[in-house]
Amino acid sequence: MTPFTGTIWSKGFSENNFLKIKIGMQKSEVDKLIGDPLLYSCESKGCSAYYSRQDTPTADYDRRWIEFDSSGKVFKVIKKFYID
Repeated sequence: MTPFTGTIWSKGFSENNFLKIKIGMQKSEVDKLIGDPLLYSCESKGCSAYYSRQDTPTADYDRRWIEFDSSGKVFKVIKKFYID
């Protein structure tokens, strides 16, 4: 896979390792596979880790996000191309 040019990636991000993320994994397991996200945001229901973002406010880009429940387990893996 060739990353889209409108995308900024977290340091050391690997698409191959991202594909290894499974529902139910602990955050510590995710961190070992793909490192630190660009942004980590928490609310009462859980946290979201963002491993990619747009390089400009209106850029189309590759989304690679992971959502964790309140116990720190993966409950959603987002891998899609976003058209702004």
